[in-house]
Amino acid sequence: MTKTAPAKAGHALNPGRIVPGSWGLGVAIRWPDGRPAGALSLAAIENRMRPDRQPALVAALHREVRIIQDSLSRLSRPEPQTEP
Repeated sequence: MTKTAPAKAGHALNPGRIVPGSWGLGVAIRWPDGRPAGALSLAAIENRMRPDRQPALVAALHREVRIIQDSLSRLSRPEPQTEP
């Protein structure tokens, strides 16, 4: 998987930048209006996050994010926080 900006790729990849040999993938969860609600991520040793496995892992994260976002769309949206 090539290095791409997270927004364009739809996910973020950390190829062991913080802890050598420990990789991470993440996908944002958004409210229906586009605001961030959270994220789902996976972390694994480098051998388990080989480039040939990354597309399947990213697809699994996106599948779960869609399920969560569908649930969020059925909830009443929390009001944005305002500064006092």
